[in-house]
Amino acid sequence: MKRFHGEKRALVVTFLNGVYDSSSCTFMLLKVIYELGATYRQLFLGLVSLTFVMWLRTFFCMPKHAIPWPLTDIFEFSWRDWKNTKQARESGSITSCKSDDRFLCTRWVDIKANLLTKNFIFMNLWYIVANLRHVFFISAFNAWVTINCDSECACISSWTSFFGILQFFGVAVAPLMGAFINSVASRFEDETSAKNISCGSSLVLASLLGILLSTSSLILESVGNNQKYIFIFSTCLFEIFFRSSVYSSQANYVATLFPFQQFGVLYGFSMSIAGLTGFLSIPLFTFVMNSLQGYRSSKFKSNYYIL
Repeated sequence: MKRFHGEKRALVVTFLNGVYDSSSCTFMLLKVIYELGATYRQLFLGLVSLTFVMWLRTFFCMPKHAIPWPLTDIFEFSWRDWKNTKQARESGSITSCKSDDRFLCTRWVDIKANLLTKNFIFMNLWYIVANLRHVFFISAFNAWVTINCDSECACISSWTSFFGILQFFGVAVAPLMGAFINSVASRFEDETSAKNISCGSSLVLASLLGILLSTSSLILESVGNNQKYIFIFSTCLFEIFFRSSVYSSQANYVATLFPFQQFGVLYGFSMSIAGLTGFLSIPLFTFVMNSLQGYRSSKFKSNYYIL
């Protein structure tokens, strides 16, 4: 998608990641619908129906072939691309990857070289840690709220609904990261410096938000009952900003610093590594819940380790 938007690509990439990020509020909607009397069967049938709609959208609102570069006047980003495939090929708006033009074709040897670059390796190390911090918060959220609400059902339900609603605003938070990246990049005349420094700055900002998230959680474990709700609110808020910033920064990093024709492979590889290492949140959660020193003490220590 960034090929359509030039200098605004960071804003577009982060916005699309924000939409993906906000989709997690679906669980809050399901919770509300279930509390209104819907059955699990009805909920899952509804999800299947919506998934079918997304399949139709993919088939009829996305191009049949790769988006060409440079874009031609005849190319249309719609169902017409399916209808006029032959005409588009004859006009040259669709380029086969059998072409000798290396700029248009993805070569596995080039992908391997990019996978082994220091930029890609160290970005993924950062992404693994940041993603693990996010996944651990989500996996421990229910236990975390239950403890801080003293197992009061109304309190737990209220904070769960609040956090679900808050997740919807990821679509608004993510473009702020895109605007920040574009702002930093605009300060440099040299394109290489603009790309490197803007992408690096976004990782630093996301890391700072992660530090604020852990710090807020640490303070929460130390305050009395009169102040704890303030820090539950701030911790949930920092989590939304942190999560949106992490995924937006990672996507923009891959989209900006690496060849666009390799974006799918590099981005997919990065997401796969983060997904697999995200399973480490399970033993971390087990440690927190089963520690002989009790939940609060081990939660306090786990935040120190993550911080």
